Amino acid sequence: MIDCLKCYRLRRHNDTVYCPFLDLKQCVRGEHYINIASLPFKPKQEEIPPLPPKTVKAIPPFKPHPNSPHDWEKFHNQIFEMKNNGVSSYKIAAALGLPQTSVFNYMKRYEQP
Repeated sequence: MIDCLKCYRLRRHNDTVYCPFLDLKQCVRGEHYINIASLPFKPKQEEIPPLPPKTVKAIPPFKPHPNSPHDWEKFHNQIFEMKNNGVSSYKIAAALGLPQTSVFNYMKRYEQP
């Protein structure tokens, strides 16, 4: 068996080493293996970042809008409960049967600057 890291077919570019024939089922030179102990570095282990603590967002008080074509008061709590659970404005609008732009603009009215 041939150590891949000592094969003449390896290509080196800056700090990257690759074999252009790695996807072949069997190399024409014979069976290969990678001697991990001879690597000059430790393989990277994927670190999973810790999840941020969940914060419970309060539902803002309802503010009536005089020229609104929709009765937002009956949808207000549902909209902000869904928004606090991470549901997009598109899905909220579909669930409530309202236009997506109206729901988006309604939620935008309550954002803190």
